[in-house]
Amino acid sequence: MLERLIKEHGWRWGAELGVFRGDTFKHLLRSCNLDLLVGVDVWIPLPKTQPILPGGRSYGAWPLEEFYQKLLIDIEPVPEGFLWRMETVAAAEGFPDEHFDFIFIDADHTAAGLTADIVAWMPKVKADGWVLGHDYNIRKFPSVVHVVDTLFPRATQYPDHVWGGPKRASALLAARRLGRLRTGIEQP
Repeated sequence: MLERLIKEHGWRWGAELGVFRGDTFKHLLRSCNLDLLVGVDVWIPLPKTQPILPGGRSYGAWPLEEFYQKLLIDIEPVPEGFLWRMETVAAAEGFPDEHFDFIFIDADHTAAGLTADIVAWMPKVKADGWVLGHDYNIRKFPSVVHVVDTLFPRATQYPDHVWGGPKRASALLAARRLGRLRTGIEQP
């Protein structure tokens, strides 16, 4: 779905937040004519002492370092692909406003985490760009559904639990609603 949207809109600059194994990242680099694709992820599990909030995962059982190292090797010959190994909100500070044609959010699935990513990254999307994400799935990720429905009630739902829409259609509504969400969003 994301590939189709990139090609339909002629997007050239994008960011994926939450790369994990890199399946989507590698596919987009291979299949789309992108000038820049930035992937941001920490590739470390949550500490065992940190509670897992609704929508969150620890990723402790996954070989995250191995995923990261393999992805570095896989994209090494592709000059358009860059990986940033850091927290997604902190990474947003490294880019100027209105830099990307699209962002695809698939990182922290907690309500607070997704809201923080939207707050940090929406300004980085061009005025005619799109904000998209993954895991709009009420059974598995009710926190994602809650945040998307609150901030982007007109977002289109696509196959494979992808959501998204133009920044210009959602930014004003989101800006009005973020006032109460920045201080802490209630879990659904």
